[in-house]
Amino acid sequence: MKLRELCEGRMLPPVDIGKEHYSALFDLCVSAVAEVTGVTSEEIMGRRRPRAVADARMMVYKMARHEIGVGTNAVGKCDDSKCPSLLWIGKKFGRDHGSVLHGVSAMSSHLSIDKKLYALYIEALEVYEISRAKYLSIEVKNVTDLQVHALQETIETIKESIKTHENALAVTEKSLEEAKGGRHENMVQEQCPSNG
Repeated sequence: MKLRELCEGRMLPPVDIGKEHYSALFDLCVSAVAEVTGVTSEEIMGRRRPRAVADARMMVYKMARHEIGVGTNAVGKCDDSKCPSLLWIGKKFGRDHGSVLHGVSAMSSHLSIDKKLYALYIEALEVYEISRAKYLSIEVKNVTDLQVHALQETIETIKESIKTHENALAVTEKSLEEAKGGRHENMVQEQCPSNG
């Protein structure tokens, strides 16, 4: 599974719960993101849109949509009967479902390319998973098989990306050196015409 696909769906093991737990788990999502990002819960739930606040809010959109409820780890799939609907999440924020859908999609995209944001989101997921387990009185394993697999896939994706970028960097640096070398020689020849 590629990093992009991982970021589009559920990243934590699903927990079979009833809808009566959604509000409490939503609050745990907000608290986890606030703790990790330093953006207050009030700012996350508010109307302001500075970059840090918007990113934190979109993290909560994604976390609420994909990490509350039950279901498989199917990419991009979240049945409204098994996890909070976009409308339900939107009402929590005083926004429409379209804003939430856009936020979930944008966060999934950002997570697949922004290493710092991805690290923050993973940290928030860890805080949320522990809080969720305490709330639901569930035993938390140190690392689940799914998490191990996801981490292995993530490492491979990052290694491939680094290798590709290193190759591109080497080619670009070589081209630059060749361009500089040729330019300096031409400049010297133009400034010092031969006495012929």
